[in-house]
Amino acid sequence: MTHSAKLKIEIIQKLELFSMAKLNKVLAYVKGLDADGDRRKRILSYSGVWKDLDKEVFDDLTTNLQSNRAKDIREF
Repeated sequence: MTHSAKLKIEIIQKLELFSMAKLNKVLAYVKGLDADGDRRKRILSYSGVWKDLDKEVFDDLTTNLQSNRAKDIREF
């Protein structure tokens, strides 16, 4: 039996002892783990977006970032 299979059996055995309230908490936690993976996929989908960006534009966005921000400060 693989380590993964043993681990799943142990988890199931533990879950069988839980109350309904605890099972709901476990389910919410597991759903949250899935959501983290979706969020990572969305973030990683932006990788490479700037790869074809003109060097002058890229330099303006990065090298001059602080001065551009300082120019954009608005007083309210």
